Amino acid sequence: MGSNMAYDLANSDVELEIALTQHLLYNHYPPVHLGFIPSCIEAIQAVEDGEYRKQITMMNGKTLTAGEIVNGLHLEFFVDRGDEYID
Repeated sequence: MGSNMAYDLANSDVELEIALTQHLLYNHYPPVHLGFIPSCIEAIQAVEDGEYRKQITMMNGKTLTAGEIVNGLHLEFFVDRGDEYID
């Protein structure tokens, strides 16, 4: 994955949904379905609130913690606390 691209997108003036669209489509192989964006946003917000273990049900029916989603989809740079370890 391109951490430089993720960092640039996360720190740009682009709206979060647009930045996540670019990240999921062009910074993952294979690309991640855009239907996961609401789960990504929910996970980012939960982690920002310190709720790493909040359960989030994604569009595919899987339930993961906010931390697992952030780690699994490489969303660390989109979280205000991106330099912390997310469990």
